[in-house]
Amino acid sequence: MKRVFDPGEMEMDVQSDPNRVIEIQEKVKILLGSNPQRQAGIRQEIIDEGAWALAGVINSTYVWMNKLEGNPPMQELLSDIMVKLVNDNEAAGNLLAKAGVLENPFEIPRSIAGMALKELDWKPNPEIQSQISKEINRQKKLRNSSWVFDLYQILLKSGSDTDFEGALKECNQWIKGFDPLAGKMLALLVNSYPGLLTKILTNVVVDNKELYKEKNIAELLVKALRPIPIEWLTKNILIQVTSDSLSKCKPPRHTLLEYLWTAAAQDGKSKFPDIWLNSIETIEAEMVKNNLKPSNDALVKESMYRYWFEALAFAKESQPIIKAALLSPSSNELWGSTAALQLFFGSYDSKFKNALEELKNSNYERFAMAEQKYNEIKSGRGKDGGEVGGEIGSSWLRDA
Repeated sequence: MKRVFDPGEMEMDVQSDPNRVIEIQEKVKILLGSNPQRQAGIRQEIIDEGAWALAGVINSTYVWMNKLEGNPPMQELLSDIMVKLVNDNEAAGNLLAKAGVLENPFEIPRSIAGMALKELDWKPNPEIQSQISKEINRQKKLRNSSWVFDLYQILLKSGSDTDFEGALKECNQWIKGFDPLAGKMLALLVNSYPGLLTKILTNVVVDNKELYKEKNIAELLVKALRPIPIEWLTKNILIQVTSDSLSKCKPPRHTLLEYLWTAAAQDGKSKFPDIWLNSIETIEAEMVKNNLKPSNDALVKESMYRYWFEALAFAKESQPIIKAALLSPSSNELWGSTAALQLFFGSYDSKFKNALEELKNSNYERFAMAEQKYNEIKSGRGKDGGEVGGEIGSSWLRDA
């Protein structure tokens, strides 16, 4: 009989029935201290209460927060209970968003409610959208990036263009401030607006072009995006992003792009080896074709080629392709010399050790171009006058 009539949002409010809330809190307390067999029974008892129990479960995440900290399995269990209680009850979903995230000052309880809303694929109505936007502005002034991020997680479910632009601006501000949540915000934007992927990545590179040497922020952002979908390579997304963004950067380099290429190759090779190996020739053809555009100067081409051959080097079994490119008489000189440049860095299998010597004997001009560039990079300056940095790559990518 408890589930004959679904309650409305006001009836389920945390303050509306203290006795019911306390009753559910006690059940959750027992749940937290029980063995798995006992937990299953208590979980079902709470779910059988229906949406009426939601306020008590939300409130219990505040009350027993110390027991939930550092206990992901229990957080997931309570999130699952919330999902079952909300089900398809619109009022319950709205209550979970408001009491669980919008009005919730505690990070762990917010994350539990947020997990449930994600599982439910809940979307805010216009009224709640407005409330969330106001709260975001308030928390931004307080510099509470954790709460702002949690609010954006539910706000961006609306698909609003205005919300997208606000989140993208906030993401760039966090990147500039080296905020630890910058990577999560970028991943949230990419996952929430897949149709705007190229715009998002290009905007982030260009808006933060002054951070082109910052390896730590590049690592933070790329780690949050991994595993990189193979489609970013096979559908030429990285080619377009690199071409479009570097043409607006001076110097035309960015460590974020370098790490994206390398991570994409590593993830593609490990998770989709057949697709990766079968797509390399097509990717290279598209890259050369793209770089024939008049808008792409030699330095843009050079950076893109360097990121590609570095990615091949990190993807291990793709290394023979580097040797083929540097020795091929049909390769244009920039392509061939950039392939050769990669062999100046790191250590390779013995069968590749003689590749540079072969090149030196067969095409000394190409070898000399690669050697000159290598010396520029090792000395820390490029021919455009900008800092180049030390050895190409990063240990966290090398070990991935």
